[in-house]
Amino acid sequence: MNQFEIKITYNRSLIRRALNHYFISVIGLPLLFITPCLAVLLLWQYCIGVQSAWVNIGLFLFSVAIALLAIVYLVRLSQSETFLSKMASATAIVSFSNEGVSTRSDLGSSTLAWSVFEKILKFNDMWLLVYARSGFITLPLESLSNECRVLIETKVSVAPDCHASRKG
Repeated sequence: MNQFEIKITYNRSLIRRALNHYFISVIGLPLLFITPCLAVLLLWQYCIGVQSAWVNIGLFLFSVAIALLAIVYLVRLSQSETFLSKMASATAIVSFSNEGVSTRSDLGSSTLAWSVFEKILKFNDMWLLVYARSGFITLPLESLSNECRVLIETKVSVAPDCHASRKG
């Protein structure tokens, strides 16, 4: 039976990097580059006097979309930082076994079966183990042994409805 345990020390920097990685992976890099171009185009059309309904609707929808993304990001960041401030030691123990992933800290504990994990978002400094489409467990790579990484990849790749992991 494979059993691994890691200790993760959380701080604001780690939380923000994880959330930034997650949002960029959800939004996608192409959209991240297209958005400013669209904003400039719509504003240019507006400034040169093109007062069509399409320009006005486009500016409105664009503004609403950006505002919603900003609100969702800020709420998620605020929730994460609130959890961090409630932790006495800002550390969590994450255990990996053949059955699933368990986490425990001074705030409590939980166990999730491998079947709830949808994908692994892989980045140079961390992996995000994604569940329920918007929840994730942050796994700094320096904390993961090669054997633990293999276990995670094996278990998530055989999970039902698993999407391909993304490298970044």
